[in-house]
Parts: sequence; C-alpha cells; structure tokens
Amino acid sequence: MSLLTELFSLSLAPIRGVSWIAGRMFANGGSDGDDLLRIQADLRELYCSYAKGRMAPEEFLSAEEQLLRRLEEAERLGGGGG
Repeated sequence: MSLLTELFSLSLAPIRGVSWIAGRMFANGGSDGDDLLRIQADLRELYCSYAKGRMAPEEFLSAEEQLLRRLEEAERLGGGGG
C-alpha cells in the first residue's frame, strides 16, 4: 500500500466505522439496536474483524467507542439480555 493511499484511508476511518455500525444496526433490525445482547454481539464481531486485519486501528477505535456508548446507555436504561 502506498503512503498516499494509506494517508487517505486513515482520514476515512471514522466514516467507515460509523458506516459499519449503521450496517450492523440495519442487519439487526434497527429498532432493537440498543438491546444489550445485540450490542455485545456487535462488539464481538468488531473485535474479530479487527483481529483479522479487516479494519484500520482508527476505524476500530471509532466503532468501538460508539458501541461502548450504546452499551453503557442500554445498561443505564435497564435494557434486556443480562
């Protein structure tokens, strides 16, 4: 990967992270997006994707931060699943 390609892709990492989360929420039905079990499953999938090298570190951190916020909010509101 060339240096320019790598620099350009780093600037898109947050967008790809948000896109990945939106895709997961859509796949999970959207309306149940804050369900604890679904968020935990999304986190597991995110960690696996990162471990397999499918995501840049910045993309992973952005997506992880958003999922952890959703998880914290769901736990605070007493969401189901655990």
